[in-house]
Amino acid sequence: MDSIISYQLQRAVTSSPKSIIRGTPVAPLLHKILDALEKVYRSKPCDVESSCAENTLFYGDEGDLMEVLGNLLDNAYKYGDGKLSVAVENMEDTRKLSIQVKDNGPGLDSEKWQAVTQRGVRADEQQPGQGIGLAVVVDIVESYEGQINAAPLPQGGTEITVQL
Repeated sequence: MDSIISYQLQRAVTSSPKSIIRGTPVAPLLHKILDALEKVYRSKPCDVESSCAENTLFYGDEGDLMEVLGNLLDNAYKYGDGKLSVAVENMEDTRKLSIQVKDNGPGLDSEKWQAVTQRGVRADEQQPGQGIGLAVVVDIVESYEGQINAAPLPQGGTEITVQL
């Protein structure tokens, strides 16, 4: 909890102009997060399908991207039922990034999505957590004037789409 608060305070005070101008390579960060989650959830194996071209760039703060990807993927591991996919790409002819995360968990309808994006609310009280991860993701997305949407999948699970 302290590390999340410290990160958010640091984020409010500083920004990294170099990463905004040059862009941060996304693929290495995505692989780093997926490797870490594989270790964290070793007792709950997950079939992960990822797609991110090596030349995909994020024009913003690297910490923000790590926070967004980390929270979305952690939730997919935690609430999914052993299968998830993530696709990250630059949107055509823009400096925007598109992130799509799908899992095969119980799914979130629009009412539940609205609830879990509020601080302190969790989708499943049985799982460990603070209930602030998605609220932080929404705050970051809004700070970039981006968009975030969640939709239940017909076969079960949730698809979360982010544009930054």
